[in-house]
Amino acid sequence: MMDVKKWFGHSPSAIGRVGWCRCHPTFQTVAILAVLAVCRLPFARAAEPAQRPTASKSATPEQIQKLIVRLGNPEYYARQQSEVELTQLGFNAIDALEEAASHEDLEVAARAARVLQAIKSNWAAKDDSPDVSRLLVDYEVQEYAQRESRARQLAQLPNATGIPALCRVIRFERSPLLSKWAAVWLLDSVVLGETPKDIVAEKIRKVLADSRRPAAQWILAWLRMKDDADAVGETWTKLVDVEQGLASRHSPETADELIERLVRFQIGWLRKLDRTDDAMLAVERLVDLERDDPRTLSSLMNWLIAQKDWDSLRRVEERFKTAIAKTPSLLYMVAEAQADRGAAKEAADTALRAFKLKEEVDDAALRAHYAQGYQLQSRGRLDWARREFECVLQNADSHSPLAVLGAHTLGEMLHDLEQDQQAADVLKRVVDVYAAKENEFVLPNFNGVDRATIGSVRARLNYFTACRWKSEGDRAKERANLEVALNTDCFDIEVLIACYQLPDSKPEFSTKIRKMIAKTLCSLREQIADNGDDATSAVPCNEFAWLVGNTEGDFEEAIRYSKRSIELSDGDAGGYYDTLARVYFAKGDYKEAVINQSKAAELSPHIRAVGRQLELFKKKAKEKGIQYEIPKTEKGSGNPADLPEGEGPADDPFGENTPARPVF
Repeated sequence: MMDVKKWFGHSPSAIGRVGWCRCHPTFQTVAILAVLAVCRLPFARAAEPAQRPTASKSATPEQIQKLIVRLGNPEYYARQQSEVELTQLGFNAIDALEEAASHEDLEVAARAARVLQAIKSNWAAKDDSPDVSRLLVDYEVQEYAQRESRARQLAQLPNATGIPALCRVIRFERSPLLSKWAAVWLLDSVVLGETPKDIVAEKIRKVLADSRRPAAQWILAWLRMKDDADAVGETWTKLVDVEQGLASRHSPETADELIERLVRFQIGWLRKLDRTDDAMLAVERLVDLERDDPRTLSSLMNWLIAQKDWDSLRRVEERFKTAIAKTPSLLYMVAEAQADRGAAKEAADTALRAFKLKEEVDDAALRAHYAQGYQLQSRGRLDWARREFECVLQNADSHSPLAVLGAHTLGEMLHDLEQDQQAADVLKRVVDVYAAKENEFVLPNFNGVDRATIGSVRARLNYFTACRWKSEGDRAKERANLEVALNTDCFDIEVLIACYQLPDSKPEFSTKIRKMIAKTLCSLREQIADNGDDATSAVPCNEFAWLVGNTEGDFEEAIRYSKRSIELSDGDAGGYYDTLARVYFAKGDYKEAVINQSKAAELSPHIRAVGRQLELFKKKAKEKGIQYEIPKTEKGSGNPADLPEGEGPADDPFGENTPARPVF
């Protein structure tokens, strides 16, 4: 599906910081001496890089220790050969090498450190898939944010292909915090109540079996859960206790969100095993973890709503009623819970109270109203969201970026609801303000993100109007508005698609549209090439695939780009799966179309266009007699909206924690 918010860019995720250690002067001296010890070797051959590992070989701990001892052998050849053999052992030797890097024998320490560097320069294994190998290129030299992104993507690769590599991250990642997040993402990637197939479990054990890292212990405990009730109960509780102990000492190696996720995972398993009493105790523990922080309260309440655990939610409401009463987002969650319980009048009153909490109409308050509307829209509370957006449009300076953003977002929401004339009327407010400006005039931008032209807004207005006439069966007025939109912004993908699909077009018009489509596809290819593997490539990759899937072109190329957009977006945008499904449908692969559209509907359950496409694809598959099976989607934490430390909903849509733009 087209990214209709391509005007407005993603902001960086706030990344959890990991503390650093000051080096004692004595250790600095040892490090210098270690370097000198290497440099004094004959012919300076020891200063050459250690041999890059070509494959990970197997060896017992005793054999590895013998090789490490030989690093200090008086014979130069013995030292060199030991270094080569340790390098070939790869990650199997890392634990012993890290210990040897501080060995009292400076020769051993220096050579161990060099082997470690050689091994960690190549995180990939010989049996990794191309997708896994690509994500692991230069992993060790990346900053925390890039390593975090790649670890997430490993967890989201299909058919568990990224799990062995993710286990390497869990065991060997230099940041203890990121090691733990990798374990949580692994748990989130699996179906709740299930353990992996034997072959996958064996691969996990092969990497993690001897690791003493907490994150490794979590995964090993999970592997025992189906056959060992203690692993779900007592063992898991002890693991959580350890993390709570670290948190109480304000350790940078853990985070409150991690602890909550571990408890949620345990609760899910206990419920799957019908251990209701134990699950209730664990829920109580989860509530007790809460520290009256609006952000973490939001995460907890969101999860309880997803679980439909109304009793626990009421306890949270009572215990933290002061914080909830003064925080609009939390009050809206209470209203949502009331609506889900069937108390419609009570929910409406609570939602109105949340809306009125910010009675000011200054810039900060209007930004908060926009951010709240955005969150409500993503949760399917469209009436409440519309009220928030209307507040922005009625009170913001009509020339301000916020007014443009509010009109754009509300217009797209109404278009999705097939209220196209109302959507056009909303955009007309912007167009009328800039009536004297040329189409190329750049509308005010904010915070350095992508900018919109008045032409792109005018084109969108005419596209919505064309959709209205199409729904009413007036093809002449539909065509007239599409031609105006095309002349205003010839690169609006939805306009190109609608023009391509117009019936009874003259040959010269059809030829013109095909040429424009080809030109747009070339432009998107150039953008993708220029951006490389950066996350900014996700949008042009998605738009390329969406345009081909709805018109013409190389379907295989479109599928490759669509899959790439999913990888680069961390796999969390339903619209990207909607695009992939559309290309499969155009190709005639109705089975894959239904499977991927079902994923889109799971991730974007409140986007009507996604649901309409799913029904169309299912109908076509049924007509063709095609059988398919939708993969299970109940994930580990029970809350796919959970985010790692430093991310989450914000009151300021232009600040550091700006929510990622939706893909409709």
